[in-house]
Amino acid sequence: MLTRFFIPLICIGTASLLPSVAARSCQNAKQDCDDDQYCAANECLDYETCKTAIDCVNESNKFISIDCVGHFNCLDSQCSQTCNCRDGSSPVACLIAPCQNGCDDADSCANDYCGGCNSINFDAGGNQICLPIKYCGGDEDCGGNQYCLENECRDKPTDCTEDPEARFIVKRRGKKNLKRKCEWITEQSAKRIRNYCRRMKGTKKRDPPKVACPITCGICEPDEDE
Repeated sequence: MLTRFFIPLICIGTASLLPSVAARSCQNAKQDCDDDQYCAANECLDYETCKTAIDCVNESNKFISIDCVGHFNCLDSQCSQTCNCRDGSSPVACLIAPCQNGCDDADSCANDYCGGCNSINFDAGGNQICLPIKYCGGDEDCGGNQYCLENECRDKPTDCTEDPEARFIVKRRGKKNLKRKCEWITEQSAKRIRNYCRRMKGTKKRDPPKVACPITCGICEPDEDE
């Protein structure tokens, strides 16, 4: 696993990169991007550039950084670093590097010594994963790579697939549950689609629509080849 030495984050200035040119999508930088690019939230970006400060933390984004503990900035779509914790506190001393106890599914990891012994983890597509549990009332309370399920922010699936035979519970009808397939959702009004896809709880045997039908509910997008 690759590791980058640390950061709290801040993003200042524009968050766009060459808006006239559409970024190429990617699942893995080595396979999908040019030699001088990395994968950031499933988009190929040039080294040293960023859309958010978290892109500057990603080990796959190669640029000259200062040899110190501090936070990274995304300023005018360029990565830079400041040698101090964002809140002015001093970095903590950890017995072992946080990434040694980081996320097993991570493709790369950054050690975070500001505010504790923390790790910042990324998948091969440059998405931050294994985030600390954050409680939520809806998808809008979570980050761009997460959605709200059972009042907790969960990582969106990286393998975006949907079983056409999957069924979810619409409502109770007598003593039985009325179940429907994902295709049924697309036949409903925009308001009903939104309401069904916002459901956060299922049953022991049936997942809620956003889990059973992630593509239909817009939780994730399948690869173009699929």
